[in-house]
Amino acid sequence: MSSKALRKLNKLQLEDELKGIASFDEPETAEGLPTKSKAQNSFAFLPSEDDSDHDSQQDDRIDSSVSRRAKPTEKVVDESGDGFFDATEENKLVTKKAPKGKSSGKHKKTQDTKQPMNSDEELDQILEQLKIKQKEEELIVSESDSDNEYECIETVDTVDSGYKYFTLKKFAKTVKLLKIHTANLDPDYEFRSLFGKISDETIKDADSTSSGFVSPEVLQQIKKLSRMTRGWGGRDHRSIPGTTRKLKLTKIRDDWIPTVKKSLAMEEIPKQELISLRVASRPDDWRDALEEEISKEISQDIKYYRFKFNLDHLAENANFYASVVIAQDHQALIDSLQRSPYHIPTLLQVSTILMRQGDKSNGSGLVERALFVFDRGFLQNFELGNGKGRFPFESFLNRQFYLALFRYIEALTQRSTFLTALTYCKLLLSLNPTEDPYGVRFFIDFYCIMSEEYEYLIDLSQSSLVTTYKEWMTPGIAFSTSLAYLRSGETTENVHKAATSLRSAFQKFPYIGFKIYESLNSIITSQITKLFKNIPAEQEILAQHYIVRLKTLWSDPKSLTFLEEELYKSCSTYSGTTPETDTGLTLPTNLLRHVILSGEGTVMAKLPETFWNQNEVYEFDVLPPTNGDSITDYMDDKIVTEAVMQATSD
Repeated sequence: MSSKALRKLNKLQLEDELKGIASFDEPETAEGLPTKSKAQNSFAFLPSEDDSDHDSQQDDRIDSSVSRRAKPTEKVVDESGDGFFDATEENKLVTKKAPKGKSSGKHKKTQDTKQPMNSDEELDQILEQLKIKQKEEELIVSESDSDNEYECIETVDTVDSGYKYFTLKKFAKTVKLLKIHTANLDPDYEFRSLFGKISDETIKDADSTSSGFVSPEVLQQIKKLSRMTRGWGGRDHRSIPGTTRKLKLTKIRDDWIPTVKKSLAMEEIPKQELISLRVASRPDDWRDALEEEISKEISQDIKYYRFKFNLDHLAENANFYASVVIAQDHQALIDSLQRSPYHIPTLLQVSTILMRQGDKSNGSGLVERALFVFDRGFLQNFELGNGKGRFPFESFLNRQFYLALFRYIEALTQRSTFLTALTYCKLLLSLNPTEDPYGVRFFIDFYCIMSEEYEYLIDLSQSSLVTTYKEWMTPGIAFSTSLAYLRSGETTENVHKAATSLRSAFQKFPYIGFKIYESLNSIITSQITKLFKNIPAEQEILAQHYIVRLKTLWSDPKSLTFLEEELYKSCSTYSGTTPETDTGLTLPTNLLRHVILSGEGTVMAKLPETFWNQNEVYEFDVLPPTNGDSITDYMDDKIVTEAVMQATSD
């Protein structure tokens, strides 16, 4: 074999390696059959007449030969692990097929000179894809010896203030669990999945629904104003004035008053300010170490953002504060919403009021409008759903963003769009996966089971997002993982894994295991009383929190029978005791926020009385961090003073 043939062989091996790294699967045809790849010419390895002419030029043309190979016509790349999304234009990588026919020798040389190829651009595209894949999925970072020391420990009993044991390497392996396709944030995609193909007219009719606050006459005026406002809504209800960017979280409703000006602004937090925030929250750590930590995060494209008020919100914030904190006047709050239809705190507070009054439709609509305000405020280059956007909880408006997402998850739950709700759970967790301010780990298992995303729950339970700290493994994830194995298929292996997982959950949370069994068979009550004394409030809350959802999760008779039988085995052989623990305020703050905002009466009843005596709790900002800002920093003090004087005189 000549030197040219050897180089050709090396070239094809290089192409195969590149193709293997890029993980391009063969697409399917419209009929669902796999497409056939172009057959290789086996005679191409034999020497041709003008091998000697080509030997000196072959090395220069290897790169362009790579791009001339036959490639799949279309490939949808899905790296997020979210199987619900089918395809969108932004997730398609379209390449061209090489022209058919064989060419060699002088004919091939003539074809190269006469037919220009964009080989460099195509190869650059492939290499860029490989760089992105390597950067996002492997995130190879050069960490110090101290970081490697944190890597060695699998599970840590106590959460440290800096979450040092959740290193960048661990995050790199789990970022795919936080990534989402933004198309899956639209409930219409799930409706299509549940009910088959839905006509565009049906979706358009659903998108055009309005709240009961607006009379038909006013609605017609709003529609007329919408047509006069350039760039408002559009056919897809996702266009906004002043930008070509489309809305991701919501669609514009017919009764939303069109405005050209954004209510909120969003900015990326600069590095030096990030360092100051980190030093303030972790005063015991060395500043140099914190600077290095932030530099590593920035090098891996982890970015920090915050929302900002416009100046004209000072009066609105003051009126809101006066109506909620000082006087608690619900009617005044609703009236102020008519004057300021896009004021975030008012939208979320009125939504909560309507939900409690049973008006779920209008309450949900106000939550969507709040999300619209945030969605409209996103930066043009903000990559929603890549798992790397951080929103520090110290910022008041960031906390309002968390609250809006949490409320919308509740609204999606009422509509039984559990897969869309799970997507929002991933988004909410990705905003701050270490602190998890709203306790997504306490309820994400529910949406995994209800949406039949069993594999995702299993992967999550085994990932560093759950195993790094003992506190991150919640009872919900621990016990529901057993159900995920059971629902993955009634094979002997899955049943064995389910039983093993359930025993492991019982070992981690024996008291909760006993309480779950008690809810199925009350004969165990006396044994619980003997074994467990002075149970911590956290265990009481977590047990009740899971029992409330137990029958919804373990809904089929086979699963319930399996659960009861396996728990009976664990309970009957359990001989340990729970150590006496102080029942004071040792509760995780994110658990408290979740319990309060969920509003489940039987769970809230487990909160210690001392908690209510020592804390002022407002639903618009539950348990804010001590080192953060608040709505009082963005108010017109004169209006607040007048409200206080009025309340005092009354």
